[in-house]
Amino acid sequence: MERLAGCVLAGGRSTRMGRDKALLRVGGRTLHALAVDKLAACTTLLYTSGEQVDPEERRSIVLKDPYSCGPVGGIVTALEASEAEWMLFLPVDMPLVPEAWMRHLAQMTVTSNSMAIVTRTPEGPQPLVAAYRRGVLPELRRALEVAQYKVMAALVSPVQWVETGEEFSGQFRNLNTPQEVSDLRRLGFNVSWG
Repeated sequence: MERLAGCVLAGGRSTRMGRDKALLRVGGRTLHALAVDKLAACTTLLYTSGEQVDPEERRSIVLKDPYSCGPVGGIVTALEASEAEWMLFLPVDMPLVPEAWMRHLAQMTVTSNSMAIVTRTPEGPQPLVAAYRRGVLPELRRALEVAQYKVMAALVSPVQWVETGEEFSGQFRNLNTPQEVSDLRRLGFNVSWG
């Protein structure tokens, strides 16, 4: 049995963006490809949960999320698909999360006794930049049964928090709207569609 798998969370409809976020390019690479790159640095067992994918990016197994109810459904879908003890998660719309941070989370799974290892930035928790042990499935399934779709509210097991510190400020931003894409361009990033 594999100890660690990785999953890009690519659900949602990109309604605020107005087009498929996964195909937005930063530095010439689609958001989907960038996320897969970072997880591929940690494991060879790769998944994508959701339908916002780059059709040319074939390194991950694409899983259709039957729950279609947000991040908890995407996490459950991925955990159900893999026999790995741990699953490392990264949202498709967070292109600035450092690969080194994902490797750090992956390394923590070797010794952690927790069911979840979750990033916490000065701005707050980042429950989708995290690692979840397969054993957390029952409580996440229960959350789905009672329509609790927020990850932090769904977790019952103790969480191991991993603080980023100020040096990572701004690297855990989401790209959800055209304005956020414009903001990234103003910071000097090469951002384009297609």
